[in-house]
Amino acid sequence: MPFTIPQSDQVPVQDINQDSKRFNSTGSLLSYTGLSRLLRLIGAVILIVTIYIFLFQGWHTGNDIERYTIMLVQTLILTFAGFACNCWLNENKSARLFLGLALFSVPVNFAILGGLLYSQMQWDASLSTYPDFANWMSDSLQTVWVTILASSFLLAPAIFIEFRVLARKSAIRLSLLLLFGCVAILIPVRSVESVSGILIFLTIIILQQLGMRLRYDTSLRTLEGRFARAMLFFPLGIIIGRTAHLYTTDVLMFSVVSGLLYGILRQVAMDQGHSIRLRTVMEYLGVCTACCIAIGLTLLVNDYRYLSSDVLILVFSVSFVSLLLEISLRTCRNGASYRRSASVILLIGILINLFFFSSVITASTSLIIGILILIYGYVVQQRIIFIFGLFAALAGLVYQVSYILKIFNFGSWVGLSLLGISIIFVASILERYGLLMHSQMIHWQRRFKSWEY
Repeated sequence: MPFTIPQSDQVPVQDINQDSKRFNSTGSLLSYTGLSRLLRLIGAVILIVTIYIFLFQGWHTGNDIERYTIMLVQTLILTFAGFACNCWLNENKSARLFLGLALFSVPVNFAILGGLLYSQMQWDASLSTYPDFANWMSDSLQTVWVTILASSFLLAPAIFIEFRVLARKSAIRLSLLLLFGCVAILIPVRSVESVSGILIFLTIIILQQLGMRLRYDTSLRTLEGRFARAMLFFPLGIIIGRTAHLYTTDVLMFSVVSGLLYGILRQVAMDQGHSIRLRTVMEYLGVCTACCIAIGLTLLVNDYRYLSSDVLILVFSVSFVSLLLEISLRTCRNGASYRRSASVILLIGILINLFFFSSVITASTSLIIGILILIYGYVVQQRIIFIFGLFAALAGLVYQVSYILKIFNFGSWVGLSLLGISIIFVASILERYGLLMHSQMIHWQRRFKSWEY
């Protein structure tokens, strides 16, 4: 009997050929996809390098206005290329890359315009000579204003197109915010106080507007949306880098930059959603930034003599603890650990300040802060916070009592009579409300044990 292969086990030659062709086509598609990704990466790097060359003035042909015009044309060409890829080639990846690079170059354009404007108009006294890479000059103020108006007229629609592709629903709001930041780059001031005020104002506006938009526009949480949001902070980075590299900085700038980083880390942490690990990392970085803010505020108070040096430790403790409590309210984990750490830091600060700078003011401050900690520990029902608040309040109260005893003369008949009257009043209160106080203490003890550690 001849051996035959069962029909169910036989594979048609046609199916094998089709599978082979499908595998070859899939492999070719993957190879072309990888090649296109590599080419996009190389092209993006080259374009970014050219932007930095213009920013640091590596090409020396023509005057500064002509070089800036070339930079402006490059930004417009990138915008047109992205628009063409999206509309004509229906290729979204390259379109987003072109538009992202164009969006990246917009604040650089305004940084150059800011240098040109500052060469003709200064609202404060600052350096008159600059390094070669930052020395952008113009012949007249009228030429600068014409260049600024023409650039704004051309770049405003480009910004809207770029945001329209990256974050369609929030394109108008994001465009206005970026233009607002770019206009801030043009302001001809370089003093630390003025720049710090501009940074604080811009940071508050951007964070507040982004917080509102994130509630309604979920596309801002995508990769393109995050890039669009990050670009809003690029003008702030240019202002900070320009001030730090070309001008003088001090504790005020350090505090403002620390606050800016804290606000950005806060938004990034709240944007992570279910990514607990990354959100925890952002929270830890926020704690480090909060410490920098507290140090900056303490040094700022010391330098500008806003308060007495006796309260510097309290300034650091209160500011650091306030930011830790803010983190505890939005953490993805149990916020009790942050609150316990905050109470320990605040108690240590109070005791150190009371030990080294003993006075009625510091004791009163310790008593007030201790009472506030007591109230907060009662509200959140955490035993360790309540106990630390009790210690802080008792420390201030003990100092107050000891101070009164030093100035009070018990040898006179007035002192003895007041002491006797006080003892009789205490005895009366114990006799009248002793049992009630005892039952209330037992009730409080049971409630206290049920609180979180």
